[in-house]
Amino acid sequence: MALLQEYTKELIGSGILLVLLILFRIVSTKLVRRYAKSSHTIEHRTNLVIKYIHLLINILAVTALIIIWGVQTKDIFIALSSITTVVGVAMFAQWSILSNITSG
Repeated sequence: MALLQEYTKELIGSGILLVLLILFRIVSTKLVRRYAKSSHTIEHRTNLVIKYIHLLINILAVTALIIIWGVQTKDIFIALSSITTVVGVAMFAQWSILSNITSG
């Protein structure tokens, strides 16, 4: 219970952010689809635009969560460098496996 009382503001802020995230995603999807229908845009292009808008909204939501919870900048850089390192090693391993398969 002490943990809940200690982080009440952050939890409420996160809940409000979650509701806003869902609301923005729904509204932006409806607006883009309505515009695409009125301008006779290709469905594939419409889905791509919606995907990019959702990505932007998600990035803004993660940034807002970082601000709400007060994460230190150095901690963010450490997490990002760790993630990119893991992705880089995984991609190199995948490339190595593929080259072994094709050479075999």
